[in-house]
Amino acid sequence: DGAAFANPPRLHPFEAIDWIREAGGTSVIAHPGLYGDDVLVEEIIRHGAQGIEVYHSDHGPEDEIRYIRLAEKYKLIITGGSDYHGKREEEVFHGPIGNRTVHVDVLKQLDPARRGSL
Repeated sequence: DGAAFANPPRLHPFEAIDWIREAGGTSVIAHPGLYGDDVLVEEIIRHGAQGIEVYHSDHGPEDEIRYIRLAEKYKLIITGGSDYHGKREEEVFHGPIGNRTVHVDVLKQLDPARRGSL
């Protein structure tokens, strides 16, 4: 409600995947556990997402297992990260930097030029 507040229109996930594909990039579903809708997550995957963020500060062990299984089912790149967004009222938002990691080889999987040779 502040003077500088702006709420820009959100991009539909399908449109984002299409744009990423057109630009030659690799699309990854970020923090699927926060969506609260695994039916939607699977629809996004079927639309062409190439990866899924399994390891996230707000995902519990059950979430990780569920998303690993989805990644295996659809042959997706498994990514992860802390999703650090700084502090809000002295509390770290999502997770501290480095609390969720994946092997450096994931970078090679994300590179479209290298993906075909892996």
